[in-house]
Amino acid sequence: MTTVPAGYEPSPWWSGAAPHPRPPLVGDVRVDYVVVGAGLAGLAAAYFLRRNRPDATVVVLEANRVGSGATGASTGIVAPGVGGPITVLRRRYGDRVAAATFAGSVTAVARTVELVEREHLECDLELNGQLVCAVSARQDRALRAQHRSFAELGFDIPYLPARELAERFGGRPYRSALRHPLAATLDPVRLSRSLAGVLTGLGVTIHERSPVLSIRPGVPVQLRCPSGIVRARHVVMATDGVQPEGLGSAGVVPITGHVIRTDPLTDRQLDRIGWLDRDSVVDCRTFFNYYRLTPDHRIIMGGGRVTLPPGIRGGVGSTTAWNRIEHELRTIFPDLASVPVSNRWSGRIGSVLDRMPRLGRLPAAPGVWFTGGWCGHGIPLSVQAGYEIARRITGVAGQDDVAWYREKVLALPGGPPRDWGLQAYLAGLDRRDRMLHHFGAVGREFVRPPVSARLSGAHR
Repeated sequence: MTTVPAGYEPSPWWSGAAPHPRPPLVGDVRVDYVVVGAGLAGLAAAYFLRRNRPDATVVVLEANRVGSGATGASTGIVAPGVGGPITVLRRRYGDRVAAATFAGSVTAVARTVELVEREHLECDLELNGQLVCAVSARQDRALRAQHRSFAELGFDIPYLPARELAERFGGRPYRSALRHPLAATLDPVRLSRSLAGVLTGLGVTIHERSPVLSIRPGVPVQLRCPSGIVRARHVVMATDGVQPEGLGSAGVVPITGHVIRTDPLTDRQLDRIGWLDRDSVVDCRTFFNYYRLTPDHRIIMGGGRVTLPPGIRGGVGSTTAWNRIEHELRTIFPDLASVPVSNRWSGRIGSVLDRMPRLGRLPAAPGVWFTGGWCGHGIPLSVQAGYEIARRITGVAGQDDVAWYREKVLALPGGPPRDWGLQAYLAGLDRRDRMLHHFGAVGREFVRPPVSARLSGAHR
């Protein structure tokens, strides 16, 4: 088992025997690169730094245990997409950047699968696709427009009308779907532990129970932990929803995602719901639902209204959020009304106002890099972020015209004003989603808020 931050519930990924704890940092150490955070983004950054510079010394500092942050709270879905629908990317950035940005997210999925296969990582990887489903008539029209945009940009993303979709997936009769052919599911904690083992074999040192108490930018950068100090030329803050204190805003807003998992389904139940291709599923709402099957035939489902971290006044409790997800599950699969929900968990994740993750140097802290704010595509974008940060630090050439490889983001002020404002904003978006869901069946439409002012659902 692992320790999770106060107010959160651990995921079932942590069941079973855990590896022996890795010793905390002790003493005064000087290295080439330090990575803060042993989630998937941090471990990937350390891996690619070491691959690019085999002679370099790399240290990873983790406040808790390997994979204990947002990685260990995710649903284990690996699918393409970043920054919202392709139609929005075209309007915002133009065709060239939009195409490169979406292609970059597909590359992120492929790189994740390649990493698992190259290093023989044990993580229950299952290759499949992903269905992006329309709940309302308006969303169906949006999916048709996205299908046309994908085709115009050279991507083969099939549009499935209701009848064809029903042949693949027997849940609630969605109006239509787009199907991304390259996607996967996996166990994120096993993936993290297995990758950490590879890093150890490559000579990377991982210190658990080593929270960073302070960072002093400069040449070198100095990081202080409870029992030691480490100095390095470059530091990667792979901390997602945890802001690097005293280094300026990283522009990432911490939120809480909630997930449930059912008991295993019987063969008869699987036949009745007709989930033939085992594709993961996500709907088109602002606070989208997303769900998948596990190798032992459980359904893992996250989504619904996201909340602010525990302790924020006026926040929605976890029980309310979990009950909402379970209600959605029973609505989508009425034949599974009697299947028990065996696990409920939550985790602190990061989001960004324009739904584009953050990757780049912190302007106020020379030598310090930050990445996070995955907005629903955490596993593949974490791996890709590790790759991109490592190649920039080590001077490896690559593609730079992808919209989410940026250093400047819109930041919000901290403290109670931000928390109160976000709470009201999230509540308003939640009410809109519920109204759209309720009235969509009778044809009423609502104006979707600008993408530039939306927070995404969760870390899938």
